Amino acid sequence: KLTSEQLKILISAPDQLKVEIDNVKILMCHGSPWDPNQYLYPDTEKKVLDKCDDVNSDFVLIGHSHYPFIVRNRFSMLINVGSVGQSRSAGGVASWLLINTINKTFEAKATPYSTELLEDEIDIFDPEIPYLKEVLKRNRT
Repeated sequence: KLTSEQLKILISAPDQLKVEIDNVKILMCHGSPWDPNQYLYPDTEKKVLDKCDDVNSDFVLIGHSHYPFIVRNRFSMLINVGSVGQSRSAGGVASWLLINTINKTFEAKATPYSTELLEDEIDIFDPEIPYLKEVLKRNRT
């Protein structure tokens, strides 16, 4: 339920962004650093994950696949936290990350949430796309 202004901001967001906080350099990319539409998974070939290493960054944060994984490369830490809304690991679990910029440590977090209201909205607004609802129910105990 995004406003048109919020949608406009999302659509115009850059494919990647580099930020520095407390001398910690973070490269954030939607897909891979060289292709915003490339999906990277935990079982992606090591040579491809190694290619994500960035000598000018402490952390390279990626998304797109919604699968969480962490790879320590030579110069940087490659991290995909998963997803806050459509986790491919377990439905109803928001995956996110805390980075301590003082000591360059990080902690992957997972927060359970109820998907019932969202599932009801999918039935109303996107009944032809059952996959969205299936993702929200995936691997639930």
